Amino acid sequence: MDKAAEFYPKGCAGNGIGSCVLPGNMYMQGDVVDKDLGKAAVLLRKGSDGGSPMGCSNLGLLYEGGLGIARDTDLALKLYRQACSGGFETARQNMRRLQP
Repeated sequence: MDKAAEFYPKGCAGNGIGSCVLPGNMYMQGDVVDKDLGKAAVLLRKGSDGGSPMGCSNLGLLYEGGLGIARDTDLALKLYRQACSGGFETARQNMRRLQP
């Protein structure tokens, strides 16, 4: 997995949107690489901007909690909605936390 952690960001730099989300998740969780929520946010934002439902949902988690970026629950909710429209069911659960 160390090689994957090394090569995925290179794919992301080459606009491989799917290759942005996995390393973003790695930096978010800190299992394979050292936890770095700032790097996670950058990578997940690129995946989200490219239309990845998982990227939208996980970036939403960072915004919801103010983890590595400024807290913005309105933006988190918007990202969760995007992820839901892409079929990412976990985002629906996340969205329920923020809706009155």
